[in-house]
Amino acid sequence: MERDTLSCFISDHEGFYGTIKNSPQDFVVIEMNTLGQLVNSPNVQEEHTKQPQQSQANKRGDTLKPSKPDDTDILNQDCFDLNLILGPATNEELEHFTNKMRANPNEICDQEKVELSLGTYPDKHLRAVVHRAVRYNFPFLQTLTNQSEIRVREDPDFKELASLASEGEAEEFFRFIDAKVPGSVFTFLPDDSKEHRTSVHHFVSRRFGKLVETKSFTDQQKTSITVRLRERSKQPKKRTIADCQEEEVTLYTAFTLRKENLETLEAISYMAAVLGVLPSDFTYAGIKDKRAITYQTMVVKKISPERLLDKVSEFERRGMQISHVRPVSEPLKLGRLQGNHFDLVIRDLKPHGKHGLAELHQLVKEAVENVKNRGFVNNYGPQRFGSGSCVQADQIGLALLKEKIEASVKLFFTPEDGDDLQNKAKRHFLLTGLCWDFSDS
Repeated sequence: MERDTLSCFISDHEGFYGTIKNSPQDFVVIEMNTLGQLVNSPNVQEEHTKQPQQSQANKRGDTLKPSKPDDTDILNQDCFDLNLILGPATNEELEHFTNKMRANPNEICDQEKVELSLGTYPDKHLRAVVHRAVRYNFPFLQTLTNQSEIRVREDPDFKELASLASEGEAEEFFRFIDAKVPGSVFTFLPDDSKEHRTSVHHFVSRRFGKLVETKSFTDQQKTSITVRLRERSKQPKKRTIADCQEEEVTLYTAFTLRKENLETLEAISYMAAVLGVLPSDFTYAGIKDKRAITYQTMVVKKISPERLLDKVSEFERRGMQISHVRPVSEPLKLGRLQGNHFDLVIRDLKPHGKHGLAELHQLVKEAVENVKNRGFVNNYGPQRFGSGSCVQADQIGLALLKEKIEASVKLFFTPEDGDDLQNKAKRHFLLTGLCWDFSDS
């Protein structure tokens, strides 16, 4: 709409001419989750899947200097750097102990050699940091406190789980337990043996029954065990061994979808057909534009992460890519986002008639500053009313802004050329003011 057709403006800058959305690549929409993070970020997190963070020194890549074990800097609960917490000498001794223990698990047999003292820590908060950091770096170790002294030895529970699952799974499971994030979920790899799964159920229930609950789910004839950390607000109920037998649980997998020049519902319909589920099995926080490159979080029901990843190549043939695939505990709800981030390319820039090209840069800068400070009018577009050759969407929006509701409805039902049922119904409405029952046609 040209400037001289309006009578009031939200700012007095001159502006400039340009065209937008010449192609889908000119408009990039990235959803922001409830934490304000862009969902296409490689480090995106969610409230219920937060993982322990490394120390600030590790993040920055700073050179660590030797520090005393009671240094107040390490009382940060997110610190996992043992060189900083224990000191270089004790940390080196601990690494030597663990390397020898893992290399020759059956060689050490007397109690004196099986345990290692990490020193005394009079401050209870510092002891908690030491326990947590050692367990995070070496999940196969058990930490013990005798008065103020902390000792470490091989954790028999870890050894038992590693014999039931893999050592890598056992490490990830014990980190999951130690993180203590309420509502978080850990999933073991698929296991075809019911007897073996029952052994895992029994172990988890016996050792961590007050903290977690276990269930089994089946997907594509493969059965896995999922372990959920109980919510703190809920009173944990007692679970017997029988309670941990085979139970059905709904499986949800979350992922970030990148699509190009596709409607959200069109993308969902295609993915549902490929995966053999219903479109209603997909949930999302909001609809994204078609003529754009968009990124958004979705959750699909009854599909495992592995099965979803198996279909990546088929999705890519339709201009869709998926990333950040992970199991979650529930579907998404509409509106569960903080907003959207937009990257918009404006092409064919040129100034108004009284300005020259030399002033164009300043005009653009001034316009951008005004948008930052005052915002802009969010006009009605095809996303709201569709697109047609007879009536443009902005005409419908203008009628609504002027509170001419009847006129806006008539504009919306203006028929196009053609004798299809939709246009016949529109003509019937304009002539009679009555809706047409399609079952009579």
